[in-house]
Formats: sequence, structure tokens, C-alpha cells
Amino acid sequence: MKRCLFQAMFSCSLLIGFTFTLGVCGVVLASPDTTVYLEPKTSVWLPSTVFNITVSITDVSELYGWQFNLTFNSAVLEALEFYEGPFLKQAALAQGGDTYELPTTLNNTAGWVFAGRAFSSPLDHGASGSGILAYVTFNSTAEGTSSLQFYAPGTDTFLNTMNPDTQLPERISFTPVGGSVNVALVHDVAVTGLTVSESRVTVGANVSIVVNVKNNGSVAETFDVTLSYDSTVIKIQTVSGLAAGDSKSLSFTWNTKDLVTQDYTMTATASTVSGETQTSNNVDSVVVSVVSPTPVIPMEMLVGAIIVIAIVGAIAFFYMKRRSKK
Repeated sequence: MKRCLFQAMFSCSLLIGFTFTLGVCGVVLASPDTTVYLEPKTSVWLPSTVFNITVSITDVSELYGWQFNLTFNSAVLEALEFYEGPFLKQAALAQGGDTYELPTTLNNTAGWVFAGRAFSSPLDHGASGSGILAYVTFNSTAEGTSSLQFYAPGTDTFLNTMNPDTQLPERISFTPVGGSVNVALVHDVAVTGLTVSESRVTVGANVSIVVNVKNNGSVAETFDVTLSYDSTVIKIQTVSGLAAGDSKSLSFTWNTKDLVTQDYTMTATASTVSGETQTSNNVDSVVVSVVSPTPVIPMEMLVGAIIVIAIVGAIAFFYMKRRSKK
């Protein structure tokens, strides 16, 4: 019982710093590179997505305990779970010890996560180096942006080591680096294919064209698909309520009557939907050559030419035969 009470008092002195402890608490000037930071620093999620934020530390020496108060926008995010990382716990287990858990608080009204860990009993060495302190699981509840910040560094958020002479906690100086989360729907329509029945056609022929489109976003979209050659619009078709992830094929016909014989650039364009930022995939194009028709010899002329050739051949044959008799 006494041992348990001693462990609890030891851990509490590391974590929360009682008044008498804070009065004599010194500050250890650790490596200027000691940093507590979030991974990923910035991220984008769809609404109703569960994801993890990792709280990590770099270049620390003799860490005996840590505590943080991580604030967030409760109108955008909901804190679901907190898990201890391996950095401090592995250092404790390697020396036959363990870590003590400060009661964790997930406040989804005010928007903060309060947590901490410390060695549960005195050990020879603290944790040194870099590693993961904790994981926090969030749910994205609404569109918007949430800053993630370590509140009150030095008081609510701190790192502690142990003074080997006094056996009292001392603060470790560090740099806290927060982050941000953006929760947003994805709006992205795309033209994924443009095929023509023929790439070389004669003037006056009809060309069959198929345009494939896809909704790469996260919500249903309604948009127009315009087919044109050079700057001339052939036809506009509306795609209504295309579900997220779905594709659709549109059929067009291009009449080349009265066109000049030359190459034409056929272009299919999906209109930009509200909130769309990725528009480079909204367009596809292909080149079609319009050429003159091959001359057709009338049947009368063809028959006449055959008769003439036959007559000329007969006369030549008759003439050669008479000469051979002489």
C-alpha cells in the first residue's frame, strides 16, 4: 500500500507539479531541436471520417513525463479516443517499470483533449531520442477548418525530467508545433474519354462520337458537357445527378457537310461544378481530318471508255494481221 502511494505521488509530481514542486522546479535547457509536433501537420478529410492524429517528439533527453492539452474546433471535429504511444512506455518497460496514466479528458463541448503519462516509479534513465507520445482519434463531423494547438506550453502542456540530486521534476524546454484539419466535400467531375468513329472522314459524312465522363468527387453532381470542333459548338448535353464515383457515356453526331477540308480539333468539356478546384481533367480532345471525296467516274463514261479501248484494240489487231500476210 505504501509503495502504491509512493508511486502515485511520484507520478503526480511529474505530471501535474504540485504547488510546492513548482516552487522549486527548474528548467533544463534541452537541445534546441526538442519539438513536440503533430502528424500529419495538415490534412483534409471528408465529413463523417474517423482518423488519427499522432503526437510525436524529437531530440529529447531524459524524458520522465509529459502532459498536453490539445485544442480543436468542436464544431468541426469530435474527439473519440486517446492512446498512449510507445516512446515513454518502452523506456519504462526496458528498466522494469511502467507508465502512470493521468486521467484523460476528451471535452467535445469546449474542444480540447487533456492527457499525460509519467514513469510510475523512479527509474535510472528517462526516454531519450525521438518517438511517438500519443495518438488521438477524431471524427470529422461537419465541413470547416479546425486548428490543432498545444494549449499553454509550460503549464498545461509540458515535458518533465528528473533532477537526480533532488528527485524533483524539472521542466524540459521544447517547441510545440500544432497543425490543422480541413473537412470538406470533394467536387471533381472529369472527361475520361473521347472517341470518334473515324479519325479521317470525307466532307458530308456523319461522325459518331462518344464522350465518357466521371464524378471523382464525394457528392452527386449535375453539369453540362459541351462538344465542339475548333470554336464551333456541336451540341451541349446535361448530366443530371451523377453519383459520386459513377461514370456515364454520352453519344454525339457530327455532320461534316459544307466543311472545308482540313484538320479539326474535337473537344469535349465538362462544366466546372460549384466548389471544384481540380479542373485540368474537365477537358479531352482529338484531331479529326476532313478530306475531299475520291472522284467517281460515271458509269456511262466507263462503258464508253471500254468500247473505245475495244475498238482501238480490234483495229490494231486487224492492221497487224494484214501486215503479217504481206
